[in-house]
Amino acid sequence: MTTEGKPTAVTPDAPTAFGRYTLLERLATGGMAEVFRAKITSSHGFEKIVVIKRILPHLAEDAAFVRSSPPS
Repeated sequence: MTTEGKPTAVTPDAPTAFGRYTLLERLATGGMAEVFRAKITSSHGFEKIVVIKRILPHLAEDAAFVRSSPPS
């Protein structure tokens, strides 16, 4: 989940809310982003597993970097 716009760590035993998604597991971390297995639950209870790519916290704080990053 983000706290005042800053991402927090995800641990294997503690799923973390990230917007409308629940981050379940960190799959990989690279130089600029990390990739998570996540799920989204509809208002009717249907769950879908998805993959989320999130900019690393130190880069997410750099507004110029965020504006220059193409969508994934």
